[in-house]
Amino acid sequence: MSSNTYKADPLWKWRDSLTEELQARLRAAYEEVLPFARYTSWSYLHDGTLAAELLEEAMDSIYPFALKTSPAPPIAKLAARLRSQVRRVAKQRANRQSKEECAGSLHDMERNHLISETLDVNEMILIKEIVGRLSPEARNIATWIWMGYSWREIGKTLDIDQDSIRLAFRREADRVLSELGIESNATL
Repeated sequence: MSSNTYKADPLWKWRDSLTEELQARLRAAYEEVLPFARYTSWSYLHDGTLAAELLEEAMDSIYPFALKTSPAPPIAKLAARLRSQVRRVAKQRANRQSKEECAGSLHDMERNHLISETLDVNEMILIKEIVGRLSPEARNIATWIWMGYSWREIGKTLDIDQDSIRLAFRREADRVLSELGIESNATL
């Protein structure tokens, strides 16, 4: 974890590939955006100490822009891009955290319990048998489906096209149903 007193060189990765002028501009943009990064990390992630990590990740994104732009971009432009990247990175982390927290929330457990109560014992045994025969990846997707995630949300989480995931899951589920001698007529 980072701290509010984080004083490491933000350009340590690229020190040898940058001109002195560009180093100075990037450092100035970094210092200008640091208070914004602290506020953003506190707002989105509820932890102001993550500002340096957000800035470092954001610097990774603007480094190619700064390097290829000739003449070197002004500090204001670098700071604006850096601010935008810090916000984007913070939002991505916050979304990931909320998905992780949501995956095992009390609401999900209550919902799954209600669904379980509507199924009879034979149906529950059949579902466990089917899910048990799926690959680990398909089991993971089945869990997300069980918790109410849409194919689109699953696709975004895995960074894969939602239709590709749905078709791959459908193929594997059909294979398992065929092994068990069950005719598949459901559509996903």
